[in-house]
Amino acid sequence: MSYLRNCEPSLRRTWLPLCRSDEAGDSPVSRRLMGDDWAIWRDSSGRVRVFLDQCPHRRAPLTTGWCEGDRIRCGYHGWMFDGEGTCVEIPALGEGAAIPPRARLTAPAEVVESHHMIY
Repeated sequence: MSYLRNCEPSLRRTWLPLCRSDEAGDSPVSRRLMGDDWAIWRDSSGRVRVFLDQCPHRRAPLTTGWCEGDRIRCGYHGWMFDGEGTCVEIPALGEGAAIPPRARLTAPAEVVESHHMIY
């Protein structure tokens, strides 16, 4: 008989519940799934946003930050990301400075909300 471990790579190819729908609000929350921490929140239209709970700058948890409208701001150095994970502001660079294309959040393959759960 063979058993799967909780972090078995083959489990990543199926739908797994991340949290209940009512846990996602206008402030980011963190949930661990398959060894990864995920930041979850809702934008102003109620759409669920899920990204790896890690700012690309210094790997600080995004959930120590806050939401501003449809965007999330990292609490460590203030980087701001839009709902697609693109960095739209780096305060230390000043206005008009080019933001590096690598400055983006890591998203799961797909997020689905169904049956009062977020997968």
